[in-house]
Amino acid sequence: MKLSNDNEIKLLPELRFPEFENDGKWEEKQIGKVFTSFSGGTPDTSEKEFYGGEIPFIRSAEINKDKTELSLTEAGLKNSSAKLVNKGDLLVALYGANSGD
Repeated sequence: MKLSNDNEIKLLPELRFPEFENDGKWEEKQIGKVFTSFSGGTPDTSEKEFYGGEIPFIRSAEINKDKTELSLTEAGLKNSSAKLVNKGDLLVALYGANSGD
């Protein structure tokens, strides 16, 4: 939403992509009602049996890359706070140098 010169909130954008031109005013929604969010975690790196499996593991430094270098085993997934995501999910780096990517 954008404030006008008189500090009134404008709900109708001045510019829009063509496919949204007839969609009317913006609708305010709570972010938690639009999608589900969660954070994951890295399995213990000293446990070698957690790595080298078939489950791709995306690190925050790889968030903008096409591939990941690490993969987890089932044990690595089950013994950590790592989460499975689906193709097409939106990923956001929450920590480190890539925060916000």
